Amino acid sequence: MFCGRLLRTHLALICVLTLSVFGSPDHSFADDGDLDTFKITGLELTGDRDLIDKLDLRKQIEADTVGKSLSRKAMLDVAERYQTILVQKGYYLTRIKLPGTEYRSGRLVYLIDKGRVGK
Repeated sequence: MFCGRLLRTHLALICVLTLSVFGSPDHSFADDGDLDTFKITGLELTGDRDLIDKLDLRKQIEADTVGKSLSRKAMLDVAERYQTILVQKGYYLTRIKLPGTEYRSGRLVYLIDKGRVGK
């Protein structure tokens, strides 16, 4: 019994250390480019954007992004915040991604993926 508890504790510690060293799976290592800010002049939602429209979140996302100077990290934080809102509303498999580097020209593009189970 003690051995099992010790093993679970060690595995949990390894997981925490791995995440602290390598970051979460959806975020890459921060580099100097992540600290640069970009003036966002437009927002484009691609993929399953009907979900965002259905829940009336587009205006909120625009208010958090358009007209602001954001770093790549800040853009990922916005995506994570709205992904959490979608999960709380029952869309557990939904992911919001920052697929490219269009934001460098001022156009911020988020890819909305509802996620699918099975086929």
